[in-house]
Amino acid sequence: MTVFKQFFKSLFSSKDMASYRFQKIGRSIIYVFLLSALASVPLIIQLHTLFRGEFLEIKNTIAEEVPDFIIEDGLLQTDDPTPIIKYSETFTFAFDPNVSELSGSLRNSDSLFALLEDRAIIKVAGQEQLLYFQTLDSTTLSKAETLELLQSLEDLYPIFTVMIIVVTFLVTGFLKFITVTFFAYLATLLAKSSRRSISYKQGWNIIAYTLTIPTVFFFIMDMLEVDIPFSFSLQAFIIFFLLFLIIRDIPPQKTSKH
Repeated sequence: MTVFKQFFKSLFSSKDMASYRFQKIGRSIIYVFLLSALASVPLIIQLHTLFRGEFLEIKNTIAEEVPDFIIEDGLLQTDDPTPIIKYSETFTFAFDPNVSELSGSLRNSDSLFALLEDRAIIKVAGQEQLLYFQTLDSTTLSKAETLELLQSLEDLYPIFTVMIIVVTFLVTGFLKFITVTFFAYLATLLAKSSRRSISYKQGWNIIAYTLTIPTVFFFIMDMLEVDIPFSFSLQAFIIFFLLFLIIRDIPPQKTSKH
């Protein structure tokens, strides 16, 4: 515990941070992976809550509020064609076998699941996917069979959760490494202009550890669900400011006297 306390304390000292330029590059890479894992946690939780909540809402709405129906010959058929539209905080459900296009209000929904006359429409974060019932060919699909299919997907949800975790971590890690790579190059230029001498590897080590403060800050804000405007610009400013302080604590190059 004392070691971690001293390490965390050193991250607020530009002089101690400057000494990390001599760190082994392998340790810095592992550290960036750890920061990526930490930064991934809030997004993983949000995605899990979002998809899990919306999926269960779709299943429950079909089971409890949608009348019996059958999808046959490329069309949604039911004895009760009364449109059903259900809104929640983050999601919209629509059942309307009378139309094949979304109305204006539904068209503007960012997240939606709709069963229409000849198609199903799924929208997630504004991205729309269409499933035309005619692609089912001679296959028929009743309400009971639809619920069975949704239950099968729910049983596979642990696999989807693992996929969400892996993909989110990989994307976050990729962005972290791109950030470190860019600012490491900037660190060498800034050091050179200040008559300090650091290699690209040393700059990479320094930037890897300067990511700690913005990563922890945005982790806390994301867990509290506080939206920070211009978050990328703010992170870049924090890194650049810390980099300026660190380079200032690196001894200048000695000029040779002739």
